[in-house]
Amino acid sequence: MGFHLPKFKPFPQLLLRKQDPLMTASASQLNRINPAFIYPNYIYEIALATVCWGTLHRLLLVFVFKPATSYLFPVKNEDLAIYEKARKAGKNPSSKSEHDTVDTMALRRKFMSAAWKFVFFSTSFCLGAHALSQDTWWRSPEDYFLGWPNHPMNADLKVYYVTGIGCSLYTFVMLFIDRMSFKDTMVMILHHCATLFLLLMSYIYGCHRAGAVVLTLHDASDPIMELAKMSLYTGRKKWADVLFVLYATTFISTRLIVYPLYVASSVRKYAYWTDGSEVPTYFLHYAFEYLLWTLQFLHIYWGYLIFNMLVQAIFNKGVSDDVRNKTD
Repeated sequence: MGFHLPKFKPFPQLLLRKQDPLMTASASQLNRINPAFIYPNYIYEIALATVCWGTLHRLLLVFVFKPATSYLFPVKNEDLAIYEKARKAGKNPSSKSEHDTVDTMALRRKFMSAAWKFVFFSTSFCLGAHALSQDTWWRSPEDYFLGWPNHPMNADLKVYYVTGIGCSLYTFVMLFIDRMSFKDTMVMILHHCATLFLLLMSYIYGCHRAGAVVLTLHDASDPIMELAKMSLYTGRKKWADVLFVLYATTFISTRLIVYPLYVASSVRKYAYWTDGSEVPTYFLHYAFEYLLWTLQFLHIYWGYLIFNMLVQAIFNKGVSDDVRNKTD
């Protein structure tokens, strides 16, 4: 009795019109559209990447982040024992020392969260920058869809794509199990859903050029923000403010200027055959455009929050932790 892998149907066929030739595309036909996409291996590749991110997170948490926060935010053993006992019993802190312990433990959690995000955003951005540097098409939006579907996907770009999807999927799952609450959780859920759907569809249907640029632009500013948070949590407010200004500059340039003008608009301007038909065909063309502009509306929302932070930094001589957490 042998072991057989389960058979999956190609992922997004229900989203296509019946007359769309991609509607009835077989696994081999999808593979010809994007030779790097091997059905059904992509499911296992993405699952493996997601598990690897989770494993790395756990290892860093146990062997790096927790020891680091114990050193950076020390708590006396007796105070820690009282805190753990009260937490398990569901009691609120009553004395000043208990309040201080609660605040310190909250700082530990925030620092570990920011440190982890810094690691995977930095890793993802470095992979993306390396993958894009192997070619020149990313410089010209005209080339994002030119000659589709004959867009070879080299090994570096495939690794970046699979790890990027796995990272986005793991981050999406963590939104529901992370104990920390954010003021824009629903916006984050919408952002991750749009990003995941865009990455998966662009990978399967060979539109990975635009997808890779989108992913890299998103990863460019995030590591700076997480580094700013870590600086703030450790009391280095001047460093935090400098890094926040750098983050705001990078965010505005990549997500509010480059992204809408050179990436999101590329579908409307250049995603067509010479006869005027859409690339990719029918529903997918408009789905990609809709998702790209959905992300842009979210960028505008976060840009508004960043502007408020800058105003607060000017008038209050620094940005508070509460306002920074709006962009978590």
